[in-house]
Amino acid sequence: VWWFGERPTKVSAKVGRFCFKDVDVEDNGVATLYFKKGIANIILTWSAPKAASCTTADIFGTEGMLRVATWSSVELMKGEELKKINYEKKDQFYEEDKAFIESIINDTEPPVTGEDGMLTVKVIEKIYEASEREEVVSL
Repeated sequence: VWWFGERPTKVSAKVGRFCFKDVDVEDNGVATLYFKKGIANIILTWSAPKAASCTTADIFGTEGMLRVATWSSVELMKGEELKKINYEKKDQFYEEDKAFIESIINDTEPPVTGEDGMLTVKVIEKIYEASEREEVVSL
């Protein structure tokens, strides 16, 4: 959620098992987050074929698009401009833990705060609620 720099006010969504009916978890999700300044549409899938070697999160906003491809790149598109950052595959849990430990040692704020995490969990809960109720819900 911190990508947006603002708290969403409402959410609509659809999540479910659309590709793999024999698993007990969702394989796709689409959510619209409503902000005071606009909206963002988020499309998540983890049902990509193994040959794809990654999954993506596509975030469409009123001024551009952000695509995060796991273990490979981040793309930011705004108007005619495209910025792409390729990165080396790393263990993200190790990097997250390292940043957290360094923030404790150095008495600095971690890159992602506890408040960021709590807000993200609240938004995810509202995404599930909106999907189940099939309507827009407020945060």
